[in-house]
Amino acid sequence: MVGAWLVTQVAGTVLPMFGAPEGVARSVVILLAIGFLPALIVAWVFELTPGGLKRESQIAPESSATPETARRMDRTIIIVLLVGLSYFAFDKFVLTAEPEANPSAANAKSSEMPDHAVSADAAAASIIAAAPAAKPIVLGIAVLPFDNLSPDPDNAFFAGGVYEEVLTKLSRMGELRIISRTSMERIAEKKLEVSAIGQRLGVSHVLEGSVRRAGDQIRVTVQLIEATSDAHIWAENYDRKLDDVFAIQSEIALAIADQLKLTLSPELQANLSERPTQNQEAYALYLRALNDSRSWRGVSGFQTLIALLEPAVQLDPDFLAAKLLLADAYGRMHWLRADPDGSFASKAQALAAEITQRWPERPEALLAQGQIHYNIERDYARALAAFKAVQMRLPNHPAVMTAISASLKRLGRFDEFLDAAQAALVADPESPRAHREVFVALQYTLRYDEALAHAERMRQKFPEYVPADAALARIKLWRNQDIDAYLDFGRRAGSSIDPPEISLLLIARFVRGDIDGALTLLQVAEQSTTPREAA
Repeated sequence: MVGAWLVTQVAGTVLPMFGAPEGVARSVVILLAIGFLPALIVAWVFELTPGGLKRESQIAPESSATPETARRMDRTIIIVLLVGLSYFAFDKFVLTAEPEANPSAANAKSSEMPDHAVSADAAAASIIAAAPAAKPIVLGIAVLPFDNLSPDPDNAFFAGGVYEEVLTKLSRMGELRIISRTSMERIAEKKLEVSAIGQRLGVSHVLEGSVRRAGDQIRVTVQLIEATSDAHIWAENYDRKLDDVFAIQSEIALAIADQLKLTLSPELQANLSERPTQNQEAYALYLRALNDSRSWRGVSGFQTLIALLEPAVQLDPDFLAAKLLLADAYGRMHWLRADPDGSFASKAQALAAEITQRWPERPEALLAQGQIHYNIERDYARALAAFKAVQMRLPNHPAVMTAISASLKRLGRFDEFLDAAQAALVADPESPRAHREVFVALQYTLRYDEALAHAERMRQKFPEYVPADAALARIKLWRNQDIDAYLDFGRRAGSSIDPPEISLLLIARFVRGDIDGALTLLQVAEQSTTPREAA
């Protein structure tokens, strides 16, 4: 029974990875079930002796091999259970409980790279090429993080909020390629010249800006630069009251569209001019939550978001973006199995229903539905359909690209997962998470040589990023059966090793004969009830 259970679990996981028809796994289960009764009868009636198989009734008790067989069986059961528990840990932390980045963004930021996005496949290929190369320049904007020039350093989150909203509004223009905030913050740290930024990211323009806030006064300064010539083609200072911050963000987006000769539909123009809330206190809470959501802290992080967003939506019941982010936070608590009484699931479903009822024509309604399908129902096919529908309405943002990629991975559609992961990498080329997802997709599509090369480059690009080191060690283990390389990684990682790697390290130690070390890791895996970031 133990052996049959282990075979069933492994077959149910491994066969779909090789594209086996659904009936193959079902046939394995049926054959094991059919064979169980004959095996039970034979084991009960007969005994295997040095002289062959004999009826137990014909064997004298003093010559029975049962005691020795029992000792062997005990050892066999211990080994099988250890392997089975290792598989359970691998299934729990790698195949089921490994969280992605939020499968949807707070304020309807989306999508997988649309058909009209320029040269996505070519750009993705160049990103993962063996040697760095300048990318083809397409119409797009790299928006550098806005400098906080306010006297109070605590206003940094406000400057970040202005930057985030400008980036979000620009991302709704399907003709532009927009590079994600994560990548732009890494680019800013490198202090590259504008021309180098354009070449590195393959975009035609760079936007720089700063925010100064003093009391109820705000000044936002922006300048649009052509990357190839380093020419400043547009600049503006906005001196307004704090209440006009939303108007500033809209005017910046519309001015950029005008400078780049983009055609905007009346619906998009109205969307770009929209004020998310009339309540400044609610907006401040929302900005803090949005800033906090960018760092993965698992359950505690979503608890912080909930504590910030619940009062925000109480202050402004019409604050759609805050409601959407709050619904996702509730849902993620359930998805992370931190919802023992189902209260978070109920709150998420209630908020999603309210959004759908009050704003049925808005893409946020589709996004809220996708969140419920993904986080609560774990119906990844319906979640994928919802996220792709959002992508048609709000193109060009990396957040829902990630959600689409994650849904395809959960569905086992690994070739499509690879395409989606590469598209997400185009929008977020400096993100270690995006690189790791491409690695996982290459691994799942059995492109081990490409996965090994990609893992090597990933570790060189992000030397301090432990999951990059783990990815390289893992593919060496799978591709070259290099157990020692994986054990070396375990020693380097120490206590910072993530749960998905614990199960593999456990097996590696067991194979090398380190039973005590394997059992120690097994205890660690059983205690790791909250998975870490899937990076």
